[in-house]
Amino acid sequence: MVWLLIILCLAVVVSPLMWMKNSPRQQKIKRFRDLARELSIKVSLHRRPEARDSEDRLEAVCYWRPWDGYVKSKNWTLHRYSERGWPSAWKNWQWFQAEASAEWSACLHEMLSKLPDNVSAIVVNNSGVGIYWDEKGDESNVYTIGVCLKGLIEKGEEIYT
Repeated sequence: MVWLLIILCLAVVVSPLMWMKNSPRQQKIKRFRDLARELSIKVSLHRRPEARDSEDRLEAVCYWRPWDGYVKSKNWTLHRYSERGWPSAWKNWQWFQAEASAEWSACLHEMLSKLPDNVSAIVVNNSGVGIYWDEKGDESNVYTIGVCLKGLIEKGEEIYT
C-alpha cells in the first residue's frame, strides 16, 4: 500500500513536467527557426499579407531579411491561397497592394519555381523582403527560402539603389 502511495505521488509530480515537453511538431519548428537564425533570416508572426483591416490574428509566419543598406523600396505583395488582389503572370499567384515593376519579372520567375509549394506569399517593403511559409516540410525548405531571400535582396538592392 505504501508503494502505491509513493507511485501516485510521483505521478502527480511528474505529469505536469511531461506537459511542458515540446511536441514533435514544436521541435521541428524550433529546428527550422534555429537554422533560419544561422542563415541570418529573421522569423516573425504576422497577419496574412492579404488580410483585411478587420482581421488582426497573427496566423502567418514570415521568414524575412532586412535590406543590407538603406533602401527606399516600393511596397508590393505577391500571394496565393486567396482571391484578394489581381492576377499576376504566374499561375495561382495574385498581386496585392501594388505590382512589382517589370525589372522583377525574371527574378520572380526563377524564385517561384524554386520555392516550396507551401509558401503563400512574397512581400517587399521598406523593411526588407519576406517569404510567408507554413513551416511544413523539411530543413531543405529553410535552405531554399534562404537562397531565394538572398536573391530577392540582391535584386531589390540592384533595382532600388
